[in-house]
Amino acid sequence: MERRRKKYKINYSKFVITLIIFILIIVALVFLFTKVLNKDNKNIDIYSGKESDDKVKVEVPKEPEEYKLKISAGGDLLIHDTVFKSVKNSDGTYNFDPIFSDIKYIFEESDVSMINLEVPVAGNIFAPSNYPNFNSPVELLDGVKNMGIDIVSTANNHALDKGLRGLNETIKNAQSKDLKVVGTYLTEDTNPLIFEQNNIKLGIASYTYGTNGIPIPSSAPYCVNIIDKDKMKKDIDYMKSQNVDFIIFSMHFGQEYQTTQNKTQEDLVDFLVSNGVDIVFGSHPHVPQPYEIKTVKQADGTEKQAFVIYSLGNFVSHQSDYYTKLGAVASVTVSKKGDEKKIVDNKVTPIYTYIKTVSGKKNFKVVPLEKAIYEYEQGVKTYSQTEYNSFKKMYADTNYIYDKLTN
Repeated sequence: MERRRKKYKINYSKFVITLIIFILIIVALVFLFTKVLNKDNKNIDIYSGKESDDKVKVEVPKEPEEYKLKISAGGDLLIHDTVFKSVKNSDGTYNFDPIFSDIKYIFEESDVSMINLEVPVAGNIFAPSNYPNFNSPVELLDGVKNMGIDIVSTANNHALDKGLRGLNETIKNAQSKDLKVVGTYLTEDTNPLIFEQNNIKLGIASYTYGTNGIPIPSSAPYCVNIIDKDKMKKDIDYMKSQNVDFIIFSMHFGQEYQTTQNKTQEDLVDFLVSNGVDIVFGSHPHVPQPYEIKTVKQADGTEKQAFVIYSLGNFVSHQSDYYTKLGAVASVTVSKKGDEKKIVDNKVTPIYTYIKTVSGKKNFKVVPLEKAIYEYEQGVKTYSQTEYNSFKKMYADTNYIYDKLTN
């Protein structure tokens, strides 16, 4: 009898389960093999003997952060006796704040602010006095500080009006108000002022053409910086050795009452900028003189741009000529981004020394002309229409002088 072959029926459920188990086993073996392989492939640091991951981490270079700094400067604080008498209180003290109340916003909005202190401030040891040998009450420095000023430039032709003692007392009084002083010195350490703000390092120096014929004391030949190219070059080199980002010079120079710079000023500015100076704030003429962004070839052959204003004019005084009542606050914004350092913005704000007699007493105020004009046109009647019309003319006349080199 022929034997029948036994037929086997496939159990698909068992087959699928077996297949899944098999796949899982394969995956597990691959995972284990990979782990072992990765461990074997770790590098050994030949110096430390420790294992190190052989994966190379690629870091994308970060864009350098940009830092900015706004620097503002005012012109000559020329405090005649009529000015300090106008703010004298009944108890014998002085309050200069009202003179500066309308202009302080510019300095408060700046990161660094400076002004030319044209008078000794030694009222604590000498009586306040008028031209030709000025001396102001110590409270002047409170007004300067309250206005938002950080630095006073004291290298000017009136630095020695009260002799070496007055010069030294001025420095001490300013420092006691937490004001930095540039241009005059108590000791032989006459290095420029260097400090950092907003991650930008500044170097600042101040020089004057002379001291009105008053001899520099033989006991302190270092007390005031007199314009000298060799010494200025040493100051510049020193600032560069300290890796400053921007160099500023306050220059007390030029011809009084001339609204155009002279050849001597131009030559000195060319010398400074060609040697690396970035900003020049000029004073002494007591009237406005032009400003410009100047491009000069440096000693190493590279080109450099610098902001130069030949005269900021008077900040406040009781000089009576039309243009002696006009001046400006100059604001320069600088930028540092990695190795790139440059001037990114500038503004010259015309000002006016407003004098009004009330009850027989003169009142002084520094008026920012553009702001006063705008506020009048917006309905703020602080000043009369006649004064408003005068302000518009003064604003145009001041801008005409300052813009001569920018047109």
